[in-house]
Amino acid sequence: MNKKLLAIAVAGALAAPLSAQALDVTTYGVVGWKLVDADNASWEMKNTKARVGWRASEDTSAGKFIAEIEIDLDSAANGGNTGNGEGDGNVNVRRSRVILATKGAGTFVMAGRTPSGQYADMYSMVDIFEHGGYHYFAQTDHTGKLIAWKSPVTGGFYVVPALIANDPASATDDIDVTGLRFVWNGGPWHAGFGLVEANNSPASDSTRESLGVSWTSGPLMVGFTWEDGFGSGAVDGDTVMGLAAAYTAGNNTFKLGLYNRDSDITPANDGDSATTLELAHAFSKNVTGFVTFDSVEVGGVDADSTAIGINMSF
Repeated sequence: MNKKLLAIAVAGALAAPLSAQALDVTTYGVVGWKLVDADNASWEMKNTKARVGWRASEDTSAGKFIAEIEIDLDSAANGGNTGNGEGDGNVNVRRSRVILATKGAGTFVMAGRTPSGQYADMYSMVDIFEHGGYHYFAQTDHTGKLIAWKSPVTGGFYVVPALIANDPASATDDIDVTGLRFVWNGGPWHAGFGLVEANNSPASDSTRESLGVSWTSGPLMVGFTWEDGFGSGAVDGDTVMGLAAAYTAGNNTFKLGLYNRDSDITPANDGDSATTLELAHAFSKNVTGFVTFDSVEVGGVDADSTAIGINMSF
């Protein structure tokens, strides 16, 4: 055989197994800034989003494995560096997880840090703003140390049990949080009901219920979220409701959010209310500008802010 052809054949044989094992890797991110005027004070420039992430996936005999890691540089960008004396120069991890989407047995998630499923299914429909909004709710948008399973979808319905397993060195007992949510998607409708129970200690155990519903038709989206905390603990006696709507006309999207809190824990917070208005303009698929007015009451004290900003994703 010709030596040149033999060399090409050998190189191809060696490269074939490597290329077959190569992962499908995607890099993504977003950078954004905003000018904020709080209560007619001086305008302040803030880096509102500075994130980069990587997603890798591979099909196997067990199903599709997906690995994700996403880094949040917002605080570091605003602080000017990492670990500065002001305490706001932190680099945070938003995602560090492995997902296994099986062939018929549901989806498993194991995460050191991950977006919250409770938030996504019951709260995200009222958290639609680039600035402000989403006031008074106890649920955070991310969580950590999570193990979860999502059932196969049947008739648009699925169920997700989840466990946050935490054993801090400073605590005498482990701090476990269990979550359970029931979700249904049908046509323009999305509905979810969730339970979250925190077992910190007998004095601070708590349970939180939430209901989220959204309806989307063409350019219009309307979302509603109800949250109620009860039992012992910090969320006992707090009921929060949020209503949000978005309407898109051309490249412009108009958004409105209304929020209210009834609190038996802190009488001063009983009746707190907030309103958020936003106009967003899509300059392209990846570049969006916005103007937001946010008015929030906390304990009878009003706090208003206005923001003008832009986000660019990649």
